[in-house]
Amino acid sequence: MSPRRRLPVFLLAALAVACACAAARPCAALVRLGAASFVDAPARFGPRVTGDGICGSLRAAEPADACAPVRGAPGGSGGMAFVLIARGNCSFEGKVRAAQRAGFDAALVHDDEDKASLYSMVGDPEGIHIPAVFVSKMAGETLKKFARGEDEFHVECIDPWLTQWGTFCPVCKLEVLTGE
Repeated sequence: MSPRRRLPVFLLAALAVACACAAARPCAALVRLGAASFVDAPARFGPRVTGDGICGSLRAAEPADACAPVRGAPGGSGGMAFVLIARGNCSFEGKVRAAQRAGFDAALVHDDEDKASLYSMVGDPEGIHIPAVFVSKMAGETLKKFARGEDEFHVECIDPWLTQWGTFCPVCKLEVLTGE
């Protein structure tokens, strides 16, 4: 085989290995909120969200960056509780640990800058029992509209309402698309 033919074969072999590795351990998942969905990057510590995903109510972290103990532990609604956390001021691991200590079942950390790519959150997995994902600034801003502190709702309940009745939240009566 000539040297010119070896390079393409090598590239094809490398591509096949890369595809096999990507299939074995996905580097991105999907956050869904009704008709909207956002690409996310799972944390490299703590458990991963399995194939069917998980469903629960979403709350904004207080403080927003979760660099201090998170206030407003989830209520006893019986469902899973997720917390939306802003990036910055402390480690990703610290944010997820604060969410876990507050009683949340999963953490979504959103970027605080407009960037084309997502960060892969790293940290010590010891003692972390909740899944965490990183989403873009745009996804975080959209999700904030559905995470209004004490207002809790289930996505599976709110979707039919928005589809049938319009674009305002039945809980707080604000326009979902504008937040006003």
